[in-house]
Order: sequence, then C-alpha cells, then structure tokens
Amino acid sequence: MSEAPAVAVVIPVYNSGSFVTDAVASALAQTVPNLRVVVVDDGSTDGSTVAALESLPEDPRLTLIHQENRGQAAARNTAIEAADAEFFLPLDSDDLIDPTYLEKALTRMTDPDVGLVYCSVERFGDRQGPWQLPPPSWDTLLIFNSIVVTSLFRTSDWREVGGFDESMRVGLEDHDFILKILGLGRRWEHVDEVLFHYRIRPGSVSRELNRQRRIAAQAQIMRNNLPLYGAHAEELMTFVIDQADELRTLRARYAALEQMRVRAPWLVGLAGRARRLVQRFRGDNGKARSN
Repeated sequence: MSEAPAVAVVIPVYNSGSFVTDAVASALAQTVPNLRVVVVDDGSTDGSTVAALESLPEDPRLTLIHQENRGQAAARNTAIEAADAEFFLPLDSDDLIDPTYLEKALTRMTDPDVGLVYCSVERFGDRQGPWQLPPPSWDTLLIFNSIVVTSLFRTSDWREVGGFDESMRVGLEDHDFILKILGLGRRWEHVDEVLFHYRIRPGSVSRELNRQRRIAAQAQIMRNNLPLYGAHAEELMTFVIDQADELRTLRARYAALEQMRVRAPWLVGLAGRARRLVQRFRGDNGKARSN
C-alpha cells in the first residue's frame, strides 16, 4: 500500500494575533493522514501576534517560520517551499476550514488535469451567511475572480508557474496565481459543500484596494497571463461588450429622466409631496390599527 500523499496547509501571518490560533487549530484538525501545517510570520510588529505565535501547540505536524516583511505572496511561497508536500492549500490567518476539507478535495485530484479544487464558502464576522460567488466561467474569470485561493493545488504546478508573484503586494496575487494554474491547461473542480469560512473584518485587503491600485493590479495580471487572455479573447470581449451595452442602456434611461427633471422641475416637487403623503398615510394607518 502506497503512502498517503503529503498535504500542507500554508498560513501567512501579519499582525493578526486575535485570529491566527483559531486558523491553525482548524488546519491541524484536518482528517488527512499525512498533514503538514506551515505558518510564516511575515514580520509582524504587534505584541499580540508574537504572543499568539508563541502559544501555538507543540505538534510535529506544525512548522513556524519567521521572516522579514515581504508581503503575503512571498510568505505563501516560503511556506510552500518549506512544506515539501505534494499538495498545498493556502489559508489566511483569520479564516477557518472544516476538518474534512482536505480529505474531500483530495478525492478530486486523482485526475492529473485537475489543477485546483475549491468549495462553497460561508462568511462570518462583520457579515454572515453564504458567500454567493458566481460559478466560474471564462467570460468573467479573466476580470473577476470567483474561485477562492483557499483551494487545493499541486506543488508541481506551483513550481511550474513560478509561485505567487511577489511583486504584487497590493492584492489580487491570488487571482493571478489561479489564472497561471489554469493557463497550464488545468481545470477546476468544485466541492458543493461549505468547508471554508471567510472572515469579513475591517481592513481586509480586498476592501483597501482603491480604483487606481485595482487597475494596476488587474493590468499586471493580464501581463502575467497574456497567452490565457489571448486563448479566451472571444469570451473576454463578449463580457466587455455586454457590460458596455448595459451601461449605455442605463445611461440613456437615466438621461431621459434627467431631461424630464430639468424641463419640468415641478414634477420633482409633486413626487416629493406624494411621497410625504404616502408616508403620513402609512403612519396614521399604523396608529389606527394599534388603537
């Protein structure tokens, strides 16, 4: 009987001491027999993170690495290299995975054409409930990432694409990496079960990306994956043209309303009075029902 493949959960950490112990605990709870968990402290500067890392359990499956701050992509690369595993799953230090995630994802990796396996997602923290990501398709995937990076990947594919792009320090390096894997001709698989829990909290990188930085990051993704964009140019252009047509339709519709407002300003006043009358009626009607 062959030995079970080594599977690693790689966790970059930067100033997230309030959450990292829970993330590590969820990683160590995985049901696969040959598990490795690698935590990389990417130069944390707050005392709570240092204390949390010092409190991590003594476990032969767990490795803790400290490095100077080089960004999340570099921390992931460091962890994957140190793990020396056949498969890996990135996990942010404030998120959680269910105990059977790796076990169930591994069953989909028997096909060598499968490059990543992801699952359904539930949000918790500032917002709660299912995260309804649209099913990935080429007409949108080149612009919007609908596959979470907390997926199972092959380490051999990671090496072939050169790892995560460490120059992308403002975000979207996960989108870039996923496209690189798919650019190898791999396909994705989805486990239709909530096995990943994504924490919504103030200061998330995705919230911090302003328009200018997002444009720069998206442009870098395109430059990094030009052959893939070329191979799916028709799908990309279909999406872009559909969006442009929808925007043009909306602008025409609201332009007509704006012209009406300018030409007949009395309609605005009339609409306001009607709205106030409706609100007053609802309030009086509610009082009558309560009496």
